Amino acid sequence: MSKTVTVKLSDEVYDTLLAMSKESGTPLEVLALRWITKYGPKPVPQRTEQERLAARRSLLEWAGRGKGGDPNGSDNARIDADLAKEYQDNHESGD
Repeated sequence: MSKTVTVKLSDEVYDTLLAMSKESGTPLEVLALRWITKYGPKPVPQRTEQERLAARRSLLEWAGRGKGGDPNGSDNARIDADLAKEYQDNHESGD
């Protein structure tokens, strides 16, 4: 079953669709529908509780595995001190 929807477009979007319509010979409504169909929201697949838990376990296996080049990269006190130092520096050259 299909439904009719009225959409309010900004002048800029409408003008762009109109120009594309004239250039391609495709009705403006068809262009808008194609865009919505291709880029618009997609339905979220319904998963069972077991499937959701399995997906969560799979995701959590990767949690915390990323490593930066600095062994102290997540030291919040050091990060705060570095930020404070940078905010105090006006970065003006003495040259």
